[in-house]
Amino acid sequence: MRHSIATLSLSGTLPEKLQAIAAAGFDGFELFENDLLGFPGRPAEIRQMAEDLGLTIEIFQPFRDFEGVSPEQLERNLVRVEHKFDLMEQLGVELMLVCSNAQPGVSGDPAVVSEQLHCLAERAASRGLRVGFEALSWGSAIDRFSQAWAAIKDADHPNLGLILDSYHSLALDDDITPIAKLPGEKIFFLQLSDAPRESTRPPWYSRARRSFPGLGEYDITGFVAAVLKAGYSGPLSLEMFNDEFRAAPSGPTARAARQSLLWLEERLQADAQVPNKTGRPLFQPPEPPSLSGFARLELAVPPVHLKAVETLFGILGLAEASLHRQAPITRFAGKGFYVYLHETHDAEAVTVQVLGLDCASPQHLLMRLEDFGQATRGDDAGGGYLLTTPAGIVLRFGPETSTEGRFESAPRPMSSDCRLSGAAFALPRSLLESESGIWRHLLGLPTASSCVRHEPRGVVNRRCWHAAAGEVEIALETSTHADTSTGRALIPSADLAEQGTCVALRLEVDDVVATSQRLRAAGVATEQTSANYYHDLAAHQALPEWERSLFEEHGLRYERCGDRHYTFLRLAIPGNDHLMLEIGEYRAFNA
Repeated sequence: MRHSIATLSLSGTLPEKLQAIAAAGFDGFELFENDLLGFPGRPAEIRQMAEDLGLTIEIFQPFRDFEGVSPEQLERNLVRVEHKFDLMEQLGVELMLVCSNAQPGVSGDPAVVSEQLHCLAERAASRGLRVGFEALSWGSAIDRFSQAWAAIKDADHPNLGLILDSYHSLALDDDITPIAKLPGEKIFFLQLSDAPRESTRPPWYSRARRSFPGLGEYDITGFVAAVLKAGYSGPLSLEMFNDEFRAAPSGPTARAARQSLLWLEERLQADAQVPNKTGRPLFQPPEPPSLSGFARLELAVPPVHLKAVETLFGILGLAEASLHRQAPITRFAGKGFYVYLHETHDAEAVTVQVLGLDCASPQHLLMRLEDFGQATRGDDAGGGYLLTTPAGIVLRFGPETSTEGRFESAPRPMSSDCRLSGAAFALPRSLLESESGIWRHLLGLPTASSCVRHEPRGVVNRRCWHAAAGEVEIALETSTHADTSTGRALIPSADLAEQGTCVALRLEVDDVVATSQRLRAAGVATEQTSANYYHDLAAHQALPEWERSLFEEHGLRYERCGDRHYTFLRLAIPGNDHLMLEIGEYRAFNA
């Protein structure tokens, strides 16, 4: 299908936005009036710029507060719209979006509304233009697509049609079933965005938090399926009001946006009942991979901290080290994964360089990434490939056997009970949605869960994905407060201004108390919490006194995860107070 995006969804100047849109592979764009007003050149220059980039200006928007007004105001509105029509002719665009009037005191009289819309359509037709009418979810008299359609039908003009916006319908929990019965030729345009669900009517909180399909809580696939069943043949267009997008680099946002539309087509293609009258086949890439766990962890370690890090992994039960034949790399073996310590003289702190994921068919995944237009590169060891996310996180896919000949001796068989099962990353808020798209759209992880963590000096927002029955957990953390654990992790280097960094690694063990005893015996300090926490925990979980004392003695914490207990401790890795190791044990209830 044809793909479009509204210029308001990206940051930068209009030329910067259009370059990002073209580079991402879009066919066209919605020109937002603010971008036109802020452009120093003539409208004809925008038209030429679009043509040079191979882009179509799909629609000019918005024209606000037109219908349901007094005769005097109508005349003023018609003068105003003629000016917009002049601009459209210079731009070479023939469709204008008119959104329902959101001003107080608007008339909802169907006869008045339809008559005024008919008058508008007549003016457009005389110029060879068309008008699409959209119901805003906060419109004063018209806030649902069914009301907008009734007005269009009563106006009865070929140059007047309906514009459907997934957000405005789904945010009101509107019944979208009737959409499939609408005449497809009267649906002039389709705008899409996902968002967090909210109960406020009209929606307020989520207006500026709209995002890519699949990253919110609405059924965008079902909405588009209904529109296609009606016979719609136009483009899929993203209109995402999002304050963070307007601060994020336009290139990564545009790429993630286009990938979200490809993902949406993939979902639609899987539904054999969805017709396609667009003239283009729906996107059909290889299926998402089955991720079975983490296979590799690569750390950059300053020489001054190397011995302490090696000692820590030894205490945790990872296999004895083996040395790389040519590079200063030490390898440890855990349960199902390897740890590579890169002795790095210019590193300021211990940091995660690469996170390796184990999937059933790396080559299959590589083809999927290529179909989505996601850049990858081969790794230095050969046999694997690397994907760098918008936040600068490097993921590796491929067999570990490709590195065997590069080390002096293979580590002993993986008898350790220590398994890598999760990672958390601190991100600038502006990159959260683009980063999320990698996990949701490309790697096919299920819908994420979100939570808020309250800290003494601010709030951290956390978004989590789980795969392989909990064998893989990825958490993305953001905070607007600089003195939270997440905010502090992003401060140390100016290079991290637009990048993420790993702030936690989850290691699972068979016996967390025994692990704690080994750490204590070696003099390794773990993070402690207050006695009040343990008294409260004992009350909530009906812990006997001996167990409460055990938890407190070892600094253990507790979470209930589905049908399992999770008991864990935390400590900072040597050489980086912002990179925490979370070492825990899962037990079934009544075990």
